Order: sequence, then structure tokens, then C-alpha cells
Amino acid sequence: MLNIHKYNADNHAENTYVPNIVHYLQKNYKNKITSHQHIGPRGSAIQQEVHKMLIKLHKYKCSNGFPTIGVGHKIIPEDPVRYIKTGLKSKTEAVEILRSDITKAEKAANKYSWFKDLNPPRQAVIMSMIFQMGEDGFKRFNNMIRAIELGKFIMASNEGMDSKWYREDSPSRALRHMRQLRIGGWLTEYIKFKVEV
Repeated sequence: MLNIHKYNADNHAENTYVPNIVHYLQKNYKNKITSHQHIGPRGSAIQQEVHKMLIKLHKYKCSNGFPTIGVGHKIIPEDPVRYIKTGLKSKTEAVEILRSDITKAEKAANKYSWFKDLNPPRQAVIMSMIFQMGEDGFKRFNNMIRAIELGKFIMASNEGMDSKWYREDSPSRALRHMRQLRIGGWLTEYIKFKVEV
């Protein structure tokens, strides 16, 4: 498994696109890159959810107006006060927070008994939805969750798109994720970002 902590993000300017992390891993760990057929959900959650995001050391508002920092990390009351007042210490710290967020998303996803039975592309969708909207936000997709539990992925995809998430919040991302949930395979635009982290 690749160790994202070995990536020194501070060698790059703030607002560095996350693909630089992936490119660094590909360049320095070529023998450990996994194929898209064998990628685990943790690595795929990175490429699915954040490969277009920027590393930001200071607080900003996401598209939904929430205070955010690092790589799409929603600032919560439990976070250090300095996240709001002075920002992060370094870009490497931002990557470490990202890794922690992905681990939390994976843990939340595993609370569902059916999650372990999904194939990696579908697991990636669930994890990246939780990463984006939080565990509580994901729980609101009751009909989609019920359809997944029954193995009815076309229905689940339709239910996922019958939402504010698809209509207003993140239509492009939601469409990609629901396409992948429906077909149960990797979308071609994601394959080049497949690394195990």
C-alpha cells in the first residue's frame, strides 16, 4: 500500500491540483500502482472525489456555502480553532487531513451490511458520496440505499438522481457517480487516477 504521508505537498504552490499527488505516487511507486480492475475503494475515493479539487491552506466556502479548508474538508466544531483563524500549517497537513477524511468515509460505509458485497466501483461511489455530504447526508438517500440493499442498481441510480444533490448541488459529479453505480464498472475518465493509497 502506498503511504500518502511520503508525499511532500509543500514542494508545490498553494492551490495545487490534487492530481499532482497522484502523479507523484505514479512517478515514485510505479511498481505498486494497481490496475483499475483491482483498485481498492480507498484509492478510488481519492480519484473520484478530489482529483479536480485544489489544496487550499486557508478557509473558504464550498459551493454549498460551508466553511471548508484543505482538500474539500468541511470545518466542524471538533476541528482546531486555527483552521478558521490562521489556516493549515502546510499543504502536507492538508493531504493528511484528506487521508483521515477518506478513512472516516470508509468506516461509515462499512456500517452498512451490504457495502462489503459491492464491487470496488460501486464501493467507490458510496464512499465518495459520504466524503462529500457526510454520513448524515448520505442517510437521507433512503430509497437509493434500499434499492442498493436489494441489488437493484438501475433503480438505485434513478433514486440518487431524484435529489437536490443531482439537480442543484453537484449535478456533474452526481451524474458520474450514478452512472458508475448503475453499470458497476469504472468510468473511463477515472481510470488514469487509479492508485492504491
